[in-house]
Amino acid sequence: MKPLKVLLTIIFTVILLNGTSTAFAEDNSFEINQEVYDQILNRKKDAFDQIFKNVEDNKKFSKWLDLNHKGVNQFEAGKYEQSIKTLEKALKIAPESPITLTNIGAVYLKTGNRDEATKFFDHAIEVAPNYANAWNMRGVMYRNESDFDKARENFQKAFELRSYSKKILNNLGNLYAQTGNRNVADWRTLGSAYEKLEDYKKAAEYYGKALESAPNDAVTWNSVGNIFYRTKNYDTAIECLTKATNLAPTNHVIWQNLAFAYLRAENYSKAAEFFVKSMELAPNNANSLYGLGVAYHQLDDNNKAETYLKKALELSPNSVAVRQALGDVYFAKKDYAKTIEHFNKAAELDSDNAETYKKLAESYKAWSEVFHKEAENYKLVGEEQKALSFEKKAAEFKSKALDFQLKADELDKENQAKRLIVKMEMDSDKFEFLEINFLEE
Repeated sequence: MKPLKVLLTIIFTVILLNGTSTAFAEDNSFEINQEVYDQILNRKKDAFDQIFKNVEDNKKFSKWLDLNHKGVNQFEAGKYEQSIKTLEKALKIAPESPITLTNIGAVYLKTGNRDEATKFFDHAIEVAPNYANAWNMRGVMYRNESDFDKARENFQKAFELRSYSKKILNNLGNLYAQTGNRNVADWRTLGSAYEKLEDYKKAAEYYGKALESAPNDAVTWNSVGNIFYRTKNYDTAIECLTKATNLAPTNHVIWQNLAFAYLRAENYSKAAEFFVKSMELAPNNANSLYGLGVAYHQLDDNNKAETYLKKALELSPNSVAVRQALGDVYFAKKDYAKTIEHFNKAAELDSDNAETYKKLAESYKAWSEVFHKEAENYKLVGEEQKALSFEKKAAEFKSKALDFQLKADELDKENQAKRLIVKMEMDSDKFEFLEINFLEE
C-alpha cells in the first residue's frame, strides 16, 4: 500500500491529467445522476415559482428580465451607479423578486454600503427563504468582514438549497481553506457534491483535504476509491478501497465496492472472494448477490451464476441489471427462450436502455440461426414442410433481431443527446446569468 503522500499525489495527478471534469462525460459509460438532475429541476421550479409570482403577465416578465439582465451586465462592467438604477426599475415591476433584491444588495456591497446591502439581502431572504443566492451573497458580506461563523452559516444554508451550484461550493470551500477547517465531514461533503456533479477534479481536491485532516478515515478512502472507479483507474481504486477495508473491516459496503473494482479490473476470482466477504457481513444484499453472479458468469460457472442472480432477483425484482445479467447467463447456456424472457422484462422496466435492445437483437439473431440450422437438417432428409416451417421461424426472428438493433441504435443517439443536455444542466444554473455573484479576495 502506498503511503498517504504518494496516494494524494496520485489523486491530484492522475485525475488532473484528464483535464477538466467534462472530459469524463464523453465516456460511453457516463451515467446520468438522476438524483442530482431531479434536484436541479425541482429547485429551479421552486425558484421560478417564487421569483416570478408577482409578475402578472408575459410582457411585464419580459421587461423585468431585460432590466435585471442589463443591471447585471452593468455591474460586471463596473458601472455600479447605472446598475443600481436599472435594477431599481426591475424591482418596480417585481417588488419581491429575490433575484433583483439580492442583486441590488450585491451592488451596494461592492460599493462599500454595508447597511444597504444587509437590508436588501435580509429582505430577499424574508420574501424567499429558499433563494440560495441571497444566503450566498450575505455569506460573502460576512466573509469580507472576517465574521467567519456567520459566513459559514450563510454559505452552508446556500449549499443546502443549491448544492449543485459550483459558485456556492467554491465559496464554501474557500472559506474552509481560509479558516483552516479540519472537519473531515465538511471537506467530504464538498467532495461528494462535486462527485455527484461528475466534477472529479474538484471532488478529488476536497477528498484530499479530508484525508489531510483525517488520514485514517475509511469513508473518505472509500470515496476516493469510487472516484478512481468512475474514471476507470481500477488498480488505484483497488488500492484505496483496500486501505478502506483495512480501516473498517466490518463495513460490508466497502468490501462490496472493492469487489466491484476487481470485477471491472477483470480479476473475477478476487471479485467473487470479496463479494462473499461482503455477504458474510450482510447476507441478503442484492448488489453483492448480483456482483457474485456476474463474477461466476465471467468464470464460466453459469450454474452458480444463475443461483446467485435468482437470489438477487428475489430481493430486487425490478432491477434491470439483474435481469440483463440473467439474460446473459441463459444466452451462454443457449436457453434463448429464458434469455429473451429476461431481456424483455428488462426492456419493460427501462424502455430507454439501449443495451437491453442490443442484447435482444443478439438473442433473436442467435435463435434465428438455430432455426435455420434445423431447417437445413430437415432439408437434408427430405422433410420440406418442416424445413419451410423452421425457415419461416428463422426469418421471423431475424427480422425481430433487426428491429431491436434499429431500436438500440436509435436509443444510443437519443441517450447521447440526453447525456449532453443533462451534463449541461448539471454544470450550469439557468438563473445564474440573472444573478450577481462574486467573492472578494
